[in-house]
Amino acid sequence: MKVWYSIEAQMYADKERNYDLDEAIGSALGFVEEDIDERETYNLTALFSIEKSPSEMRNDVRKVLDEHPEIYYIDVMYRYDCENVPDRFVAWKDGTVKEYIGRIIFEEEKAHE
Repeated sequence: MKVWYSIEAQMYADKERNYDLDEAIGSALGFVEEDIDERETYNLTALFSIEKSPSEMRNDVRKVLDEHPEIYYIDVMYRYDCENVPDRFVAWKDGTVKEYIGRIIFEEEKAHE
């Protein structure tokens, strides 16, 4: 099943990202050059879809963090093709992973008089 991902890789301290690192992250996580949305000195954002489950993505993100100590964290938002609300996890350099559940909340607007 296709899963849509938005991934942000944030560099550690004053480490700057570079083209080779972008390629390594993309190769490991499943995105290509055209999927990269933003490149800044200290972070990279990519938007893409792939048939890789969030569990597989967690494992791949952990491997990237283990192999590249210059990355501080990787923030991953994801949603299945048939869903509208994304979930999210953030994996940190120290092994910590935080999970987040997306929700839609409807609040009644006050009538304008």
